[in-house]
Amino acid sequence: MTVRGRPRPLSYEALRAIITRVNRKLSTNLVLHDFRHTCAIRLASDPTVPITDVQAHLRHKRLSSTEVYLVARPEEVIVNVQAHHAAERSSPAPTGPSRWSYDDSDLDVLLGPRPEV
Repeated sequence: MTVRGRPRPLSYEALRAIITRVNRKLSTNLVLHDFRHTCAIRLASDPTVPITDVQAHLRHKRLSSTEVYLVARPEEVIVNVQAHHAAERSSPAPTGPSRWSYDDSDLDVLLGPRPEV
């Protein structure tokens, strides 16, 4: 929304003029499409937003076009791997299968009585 005059939606030309002034002042080279990429990366990295919703929002025909926004941030990867290892250390070690054996009477039913030795 505009901040000058009557509040109204910001037009494409007005937003472009703002970005031009920002670029001039900060010596940057932003374009409107940069904001689309920023939005896509933020949506794709939000675990509560399905990637198919991001695809629909961006109006991508193929999911593979949207998958480029699935960027693993190093700080998140480190935290997730550390949490995994911490959980692994705190949980009891898995035990092997318990030892079991056949009941002799079950084997007799299945194989017939065994000869006495």
